[in-house]
Amino acid sequence: MKNVMEDLGQTNLERTLLSWCQLSTQGYEKVDIVNFTNSWNDGLAFNALIHHYRPDLFNYKHLLGKDNLYRLNHAFSVASEKLGIDKLLDAEDMNVDTPDKKSVMTYLMCMFQVLPHSNMGGARNINNNSVSDIVMSPSSKRFAAEVDVGQVNVRDKGMDISEVSGQNVWALGLT
Repeated sequence: MKNVMEDLGQTNLERTLLSWCQLSTQGYEKVDIVNFTNSWNDGLAFNALIHHYRPDLFNYKHLLGKDNLYRLNHAFSVASEKLGIDKLLDAEDMNVDTPDKKSVMTYLMCMFQVLPHSNMGGARNINNNSVSDIVMSPSSKRFAAEVDVGQVNVRDKGMDISEVSGQNVWALGLT
């Protein structure tokens, strides 16, 4: 029963984050986000996510003719230099068949904290299954997704998303 509950909590968090990524990158050439592993290994999804919210930073189409390592390094450099997101991932570690899911999710949660997303309203799964609404206050940067992770409800704890990234993610039951 414990494993079933952990899977449900993980599924809700994953579905919410995945829906945000899918909605944000919809229509971008060569981007098809279906998971937190090989959907990200060529660098285009990271770049599309950044470009969706900050198109002023670079020309997305310029990246289409580049190799995976170039695109991954580009995304991580832009995120670090222009958005202040720590470089938690290495291009070499991502340029594999199946990158580490937890590392990708952690990095995407950091991106979620920094990138504006007020135009989302409530996040909805692509197939219209209801998922948790996402609310982010720009002043408090509180992650207020109605997501139960194991026994911990993130909203009830009033956690800043930075507390939900890195090692603390695993403490919340995402292992």
